[in-house]
Amino acid sequence: MLVPNERDRRSVYMRPLFVYINVNRTRSLMKKNILIRVAISISLILGIAYFFEISYFWALVATVGLGMLGGIVNLPENMPGKADNPDGKGPHPYNILALFTVMLFLLFAVGNYFPVVTTFGVN
Repeated sequence: MLVPNERDRRSVYMRPLFVYINVNRTRSLMKKNILIRVAISISLILGIAYFFEISYFWALVATVGLGMLGGIVNLPENMPGKADNPDGKGPHPYNILALFTVMLFLLFAVGNYFPVVTTFGVN
């Protein structure tokens, strides 16, 4: 962790922890966060497919849909200047919702043009 300068020592408790992390550590944290999100997504897909006895494809569609629903529910908090994005540096919530919408349309297109993928994982 980097040592804060004299001005930052007065307000060390007012600043977020990521201000003092160096770049290499930030990249490794980003990789770790991405791996954690991928692991959670895969476990959610497998759990939905197992418990609801649907194919992996439709479980993936449900997972993307749940992510989109979470983006819609948290939309007011993620706006720039609000509680979860006070400095406005995070991605705008409308961009995230657009990404989820594009992902859903692509999944439906793949399922429509290649119907065999919708049967994987079905007993």
